[in-house]
Amino acid sequence: MAVRPGYWQPAHLASAAATLDQLSRGRVLFNIVSGLDNLDAYGDTNVDPARRYARTQEFLYLPRRLWTEEDVTFGGEYFQVTGSTVAPRPYATEGRAHPTLYTSTRRRGAPGR
Repeated sequence: MAVRPGYWQPAHLASAAATLDQLSRGRVLFNIVSGLDNLDAYGDTNVDPARRYARTQEFLYLPRRLWTEEDVTFGGEYFQVTGSTVAPRPYATEGRAHPTLYTSTRRRGAPGR
């Protein structure tokens, strides 16, 4: 599933993803997309590339904590949570505590991988 940090809050993603992960028995994967899109269509006004990528770093950090810790408090530049716990937890298997989050730092004009 593709997810854009400007359209989702990390705690919302963590909760929805954990539920989908339980239903799919651990088959959920996420592509975190920082690149430009029709930002105005979704109310995202953060068009500066450096700020979008900094926001993505915070976004990647929080769901992982929310999937593995209780009572998470975090105050970043872009996202904040206080006393947050995700239930149910993602579907755990040996060697996998939570869904995989993929990201690409490819920017317009940059060569692909």
